[in-house]
Amino acid sequence: LFVPTQGGGMEIIMKKVVAMILAIGMVFSLTACGGEKKMDQTAYEKMTADDLLKNIKDQTNVTLEEYIDLVSTLSNVTITEDLELEDNITTEAIQKLRDNDAQLPSPEEYVEPLLKSEAPQVRGYAISNVGSLFGVSDEHIAAAKEMLKTEQDPYVLRCAVKALANEGGSDPDIGQFLLDMAKNENVCVRQQVASALGSSWNKDLEGAVEAEIALMNDSDTFVRKAAYRYAGGLEDERIIEPIVEMLNNEADADLHGDGVESLVSLWYDYPFHENTSEAAYRATMDYLKTAPRTENTPAWTAVSSFSYKSNSSFDAWREKATYFNPDEIAEIMTELVQDTNVNWMARTAAVKTMAAHCSREDFDALGSVVEGLTDDKAKYIQDEYQTRKDELDQ
Repeated sequence: LFVPTQGGGMEIIMKKVVAMILAIGMVFSLTACGGEKKMDQTAYEKMTADDLLKNIKDQTNVTLEEYIDLVSTLSNVTITEDLELEDNITTEAIQKLRDNDAQLPSPEEYVEPLLKSEAPQVRGYAISNVGSLFGVSDEHIAAAKEMLKTEQDPYVLRCAVKALANEGGSDPDIGQFLLDMAKNENVCVRQQVASALGSSWNKDLEGAVEAEIALMNDSDTFVRKAAYRYAGGLEDERIIEPIVEMLNNEADADLHGDGVESLVSLWYDYPFHENTSEAAYRATMDYLKTAPRTENTPAWTAVSSFSYKSNSSFDAWREKATYFNPDEIAEIMTELVQDTNVNWMARTAAVKTMAAHCSREDFDALGSVVEGLTDDKAKYIQDEYQTRKDELDQ
């Protein structure tokens, strides 16, 4: 390939070729994963999103190979302790392509090859893109299950839990994966599972309720918070008792709003208004009646948790929900408004909830109570009352 020349010409040419190869190697090196390109870390850190896009010949029509190469540069991005990717130029570059309406390969094309990447950042990206409005395709389910047989990286596992959250009830293998992840040693993975298991799509998954209740007793507060908040999606009254036990503990006040959120899902279920658990309704009212009331109890989010209603389905639900008592609600909300020990946001939420569910006569009667308030938060409650009154008058 090299022709000797006078004055050591061949040696010079060879040195230039070697230098060129080394220079290219500083930017891209081939890994063992089917020729996947991996960018040198030092080079990546010096680049911008626009620099990455220069490797794409036509930025309005990106080829599969170009897109895989671009996504593969995520291997240079740091995974945080919270199992998130740090802000990075790869994500920025992909977003620029989308903002410019570029024609990109579909997930059906790039997910499977990227699932085979050696980099967890790339596998995480791949598994995060398996879903659509129509669920996860059979092909992607099969590819995901194959990957998960050996996957151990917590970042990828968390991405997989999030992406496959609605598939546990329909696919036994995915269901078992979710249940297994509820016992994962990584707290961020367990937190994601606590949210995922509470999907209504998993209400037929055997063991989901038990796993969610176990997560309510997790050593990590954020895992517990997620379990209490999303357990209601399973539409199972077995969650009521452990939630009530938590609500009776003032030390868990920061979790009260989350627990009530699940209770309300069982008896009110906004915006669908389909569920009618009288036991969950009773537990909610009992909590709102808790005395003595404090700055933290009841949680303001608990007071506002059923302050909305859907006009399209509320009346039909109301006929079935015979336990629902607007008079009881009016009494509770009036007490909350009057109690200056209660958080002011809970008191304004009480006004809003009363406007949504109680008779106009009861709401107007609340007006005199509100007008008579003299504490330092009175103006907030009075402004809220006027806002709701104006809405009712329209």
